[in-house]
Formats: sequence, structure tokens, C-alpha cells
Amino acid sequence: MTKEDLIKGGMTEQQANDFLLKQNQQPTTNQQELLNKAFIDKLYTPTYKPSVYASKLKENFTVHISSFTFEEVDNNKAIENITRVKGARPNMPTNEELAKDGLISRNIVLSGTISTESNPDHTQVDRFVLNLNNLKALGGFESIESCFNANTGLYEIKSITIDNRLKRVKFASVNM
Repeated sequence: MTKEDLIKGGMTEQQANDFLLKQNQQPTTNQQELLNKAFIDKLYTPTYKPSVYASKLKENFTVHISSFTFEEVDNNKAIENITRVKGARPNMPTNEELAKDGLISRNIVLSGTISTESNPDHTQVDRFVLNLNNLKALGGFESIESCFNANTGLYEIKSITIDNRLKRVKFASVNM
């Protein structure tokens, strides 16, 4: 997100500068997509509770965010790949079905540090990808509301903790 996007969203120049300094965030790949309620509401929610194995990481982990961007997910390609590997078509909508329903499928690409059960020390990561749609299907997704800043209209997330065994997510606010 840019300073101009924040000002268009109703912030003063000083508020936008303070917010970006506090967030230390880089511009998103699609400047129209801000982490706000409308964006979260448009995310397609899978009907199953997926595991959030990021980069084949199968244990519980916490990502401390220094910056993030979004990238579009090609559901048609994902359906094709899963069908080829599993031998059956997964229960997920195509790109065309999502568009018809006004929904989106996005990854959030994070940089920051990560800690896991087996490695609790914070390890720097430059590119850590999580599927936002899968996160939305997990228990605890409503914890994102604790990160909402009513003054900016944006979610200000400091960290995301994933419990793959319980299929739960917990968001922590920059204000915590």
C-alpha cells in the first residue's frame, strides 16, 4: 500500500506517514488491494478446514511480519495440479466461478521472521507464502478483528500463528 492509497482512503498525510513507518510495509502487487474489511469479505472460504503447510512446514509456527504483498491464486491451475496428483477433482471453485460470485483467491507473501516448535529462535524469511483463503477457513480466523484499526480502516497485523494440528490461526495486532 502506498501513502497515496492511504490518503485516498481518508488519512491525512501525517497519518499515512506514521502508519507506513509503524507498519514498515512495502507496496502490494495490486495497489487497489488493501487489507481492509472489503478485501477480507471478498476472500473465497473453502468448505473444508485445510492445513496451512507453508513450504512443507508441517509443525506449528509463528510468522512475525515486517512487510507483505498479495498475489493472485490461479484456482484453475490449482485444480489441475491437485487432480493430477490425487486423481480426483478437489471441491474448489474455478476462477470463472469465483469471478461470477464476486470472490477472490489470494496468497499473502510475507517477509519477517519465523519461529517453529523445533526451532523457536526467530529465523529471517524474505518470502513466506500463505493462502489467505485457507486461513479464512481455519478456526480462530475471527481473531483478525483484534487487528482492525478503525481510524485507518485497515487490519494492522504484527504476527500470524498457525496450529496445523488443531487447524487454528491466531492474528496479533501491532498494538499488542
